[in-house]
Amino acid sequence: TDFEFNSVYCDKGNNLWWGTNKVLVNKPVRKLTNNKAHIPQVSLESLYIHEQFIDFRHLSDSLQRDIRFDSIPSFTNYPVKPVFSSHFNHLTFYFNGGADGIATDEVYYTYRIKELSKQWSKPNVDGVANYRNLPSGKFTLEAKARTKSQPWGKTFIYSFTIYPPWWQTWWFK
Repeated sequence: TDFEFNSVYCDKGNNLWWGTNKVLVNKPVRKLTNNKAHIPQVSLESLYIHEQFIDFRHLSDSLQRDIRFDSIPSFTNYPVKPVFSSHFNHLTFYFNGGADGIATDEVYYTYRIKELSKQWSKPNVDGVANYRNLPSGKFTLEAKARTKSQPWGKTFIYSFTIYPPWWQTWWFK
C-alpha cells in the first residue's frame, strides 16, 4: 500500500494519521520515538587463535596445556576467563549485535582492549576485532554496537590473560 502525497496529519491528541490509496493509518507520536528494544547488544560469538577456528568444547590434549578456562557459554564458541600460553597472542574476536528487526549490515561495532588503548576503534559493520602480537598480561576487551538511529548499546566486557614466555617469568629471572 502506498501513502498518498500530502496525506499526513497530526491531531490534538498527538496522533499521526496517514492516508493511503485504500485505508487510513494512525499511530501515536510517542510510539515513534526510539525503542530501546531495538538497541543492539553486543555478544561475543566466536574466538579464533592465529586465524584458526578452535573448538573450545573439544580441545586436543596439546591445546589443553596451552589454553585454560572456566566454561563456555551456551550457543557460543569462546571460553570464559581464558588463560593463554604466550604463543597464543593473535586473537580474533567475532561479535554479534543481535537486535530484533535490524539487518546485520545496519549494526555498527566499536571495540578496544582497555589496557592497550584509550581510544575506541572506528565504528564498522564487520563485527570483527583482530589483535596480533599481544603482549603478556591481563586484558579486558570492550565492545559495543549501535545502529545509525540509536545510541550505543551496553558495553560487552570480556577478560582474558596471556602468560609471559618462560624466559620472562619471575622464577627464571
